Amino acid sequence: QVLQARWLHTPLAGHILLHLARRPGDGLGLTSGWGGRMGRCESCDEAFRIFTCLWGQAQLVRLCALLCRNHLTLLEWLSSTGGSRASTMLLSCLMCVIVPDEATIAAAVCSSMASTWVAMPGDVDGGGVYELLVHANILAGLAWSLFTGKPACEGWAACGPGVRCLFALVFSFAAFARLNRDFHDVRRSSSSVLALRALDTFCARLGRPGRAVTRLGDRLLLLWLRLVLLAVELAGLAVPFCLWRGQTAVALALAWVCSLALASTTAFDFACLLAATMPFWVPPQRILALRWMTLTSTARLGTLAVAICLFGPALLQRSGMQHRTRMAALAWLLAASPIPYAAVAEGVEPLVIPSAAAGICASELAQQALAASRGGFVQQVALLTVIVATLNGISPYIGLKTQATWSLLSNLHVEGGQSNHWIVPAWWQIFSYTKEVVTVTKSNVPLLQEQHTIEGGVSRLRLLKGFAER
Repeated sequence: QVLQARWLHTPLAGHILLHLARRPGDGLGLTSGWGGRMGRCESCDEAFRIFTCLWGQAQLVRLCALLCRNHLTLLEWLSSTGGSRASTMLLSCLMCVIVPDEATIAAAVCSSMASTWVAMPGDVDGGGVYELLVHANILAGLAWSLFTGKPACEGWAACGPGVRCLFALVFSFAAFARLNRDFHDVRRSSSSVLALRALDTFCARLGRPGRAVTRLGDRLLLLWLRLVLLAVELAGLAVPFCLWRGQTAVALALAWVCSLALASTTAFDFACLLAATMPFWVPPQRILALRWMTLTSTARLGTLAVAICLFGPALLQRSGMQHRTRMAALAWLLAASPIPYAAVAEGVEPLVIPSAAAGICASELAQQALAASRGGFVQQVALLTVIVATLNGISPYIGLKTQATWSLLSNLHVEGGQSNHWIVPAWWQIFSYTKEVVTVTKSNVPLLQEQHTIEGGVSRLRLLKGFAER
């Protein structure tokens, strides 16, 4: 009678059954698949659980950002996107925090991919495209570990190369888009708006010393803005260069700083996704430094408390949601810094924790997973996602599209058959989708309202309003 019930056909029911099926101690002696005991490395398994909890926390921030962009209450979102799909996505993200394991992250990945696929192409930003591609790699790794009888942590390690390539491509295309003639134009650069807002907030909190800073004059303030733009460009170029040179610790620290800057915009959920994929760049045993904010009872209770504070008021009201979510995203980014586990000398011996059977360390187990999955299904999915990511990144330069192409805050203009890029000329646009240009005077689209009324308004400035208007 239970097997014939209708709820068994829902994704949430499948997650619950899968979670119950993998529980050890049932007398069956499972030795393969996600519930297997053979060849498991405790440090690698714990690192996987830490990543699962981090990913669940980032997904909760992204759900809050989704409500902010669409100007919806939680009840409106649950009813407009389909009750079963939306509730499954919310519950699976919470389960990733409460019970971080392979079953919960599989449920969260599947529900998030389904929601992103339904929202494409109009309501998906750059973070949505990156999230979809990363989820495809994670799902491929988990499926490979399940069907080959490997632990889930090996599947997580096997999908690492594909996720690392996507991470490097995002920063590479973002840095490449800034190589244009208008990025250093202080009066036109979109990064100037963010720099002015940050300086205005800082000076307003200082009081009298802050007002003294604003009296420096237009020339010094313009010079400061040019230095900020130059620092942003150099930091963006340094991330892919350091990754290519093998300086992972420096690259992750710079990427984390760029994510903090990105979190000051409406794309703060994208910044959390980038930070949540940084564990793919370090050995599993070094991720244990983030155990305090993921696997401890205090961390789980704190995450649930923050989720209640965010989703509780959003149940019936829309106002004030974005500020609280941005503050939560900034606090999460500060806590999830890669410096504790990335800034470790390469000469230090890895932490060796004996596994249940073979006595191998986490690094060796990850290397075995990469060798076993080479040339198989996981590598093919990784190659496909890298090709899709490359096509998405070059879309503005070939005239295909400009939305969600990882060129945020770059002042790249390729519309109307023109191009302000220093390297890519306009005749590279083999497609004509960016040649027709319209001027939007009024719109009820939340994405357009968010970009033009919140990011571009100078009325939010308190001390630097006159300078911005001049």
